[in-house]
Amino acid sequence: MMNMNTISEVKTAPSTKAGLFNRISYYILLGTVSLLPIFFIPGFDIEISKSFLISIGVLLSFSFWMISRLLDGYFSIPKTPILYSAFATLVAIVLASFFSEVPTISFIGSGFDIGSAGNILVLFLGLFMASILFTGSKRKTTLYFFIIIGTIICALGR
Repeated sequence: MMNMNTISEVKTAPSTKAGLFNRISYYILLGTVSLLPIFFIPGFDIEISKSFLISIGVLLSFSFWMISRLLDGYFSIPKTPILYSAFATLVAIVLASFFSEVPTISFIGSGFDIGSAGNILVLFLGLFMASILFTGSKRKTTLYFFIIIGTIICALGR
């Protein structure tokens, strides 16, 4: 017979690591959303663009969330009409970029263009991650607080 303590230790160890990666994913996305209004301050010259910040933040958050899901073994996608319509729009844009005259420019753009299919894909991942990570009133309140703080900093910077 198996020892019950061994079974519970094996089951709880991955979920603890999964929870850690899930929290890291949440804080990366929260930090990205918090820093974004600061990049709209005129005269705030940084070598990094807004699109690059969004891309790095969303891709890092998505990567840590995927690691969390793989460790946890549980994968759930919210079934909302907004995500369905955003996914349909994403598919249409990706198909249009593949069938354009210059598919590489249409998909990648010329340096983090906001209208390229790659950037639209990153923005869709951001929407997807926000619908997963910002659930619950405490997390939504924290998100609103950081957005307001970033907006106040942006307003004071003008």
